[in-house]
Amino acid sequence: MQAISNSKQNFQGKVVRLGNFSPLTSNNVEKTLPKLKKLISKKPFDLFIKEDKQIGNSVQIFAQTMPDHFNGINKKTTAYATNRSSNPAGLYLEAAKQVVHDYDKQYVKTGNPIIDIFNKLAEYLK
Repeated sequence: MQAISNSKQNFQGKVVRLGNFSPLTSNNVEKTLPKLKKLISKKPFDLFIKEDKQIGNSVQIFAQTMPDHFNGINKKTTAYATNRSSNPAGLYLEAAKQVVHDYDKQYVKTGNPIIDIFNKLAEYLK
């Protein structure tokens, strides 16, 4: 699997809403949207939000590049958030942060391998 190199590049990650949302979900997504846009703005991938009606009252949030999504390449990380909590908008943001972190860790490689070695060493010594 080829990693995405992000050294010396300028990225504009986007938040994409897929499908129709129920009124409650739409309201919660609108509350969270500015923070989600800020979270993904400098990333080399996009954040997709989709209401999952089969599970019921939940939202699927996944990170993936736009070409991979439309070409059906399953290179993504996914999280689910529910509308049943007391603060669903905050839950969406936390799920998005986790998805972005997981995607960065799994698919995006940094431009400096020396820094990667020291980061791995620091994790190992914890």
